Amino acid sequence: MGKKKFLLGKMVFIEEDGKKKEYEIILPPLEDLPKDNYSNHAVITHTANEFTFYFGRVEAPINTEQLPKGDKIELPIASKIVMTPNAAKGFLDAFNGNWDRFEKRYMKKKK
Repeated sequence: MGKKKFLLGKMVFIEEDGKKKEYEIILPPLEDLPKDNYSNHAVITHTANEFTFYFGRVEAPINTEQLPKGDKIELPIASKIVMTPNAAKGFLDAFNGNWDRFEKRYMKKKK
């Protein structure tokens, strides 16, 4: 039996002759995905044509001897993602929907 793939959605393209062609967007089998990158810090920049997301990880020092010299801490970048404004807006909408569901499920107000 083949590896399981997950359907994420559908995308429609209009061909040169005006005909629409629909494609399914699938996620590759989970075991074929790149390894996870943990991030606890993000920096987002943009130009008129693209948004750039830098995801990094800042670790707290275990003791004072591990504190950086001077007043700067370099952020090791785990991932860099560049998106068109349209793709970034789709990401924002998807994130906001997920965040709303997360809040309802895990952050219920305590009375």
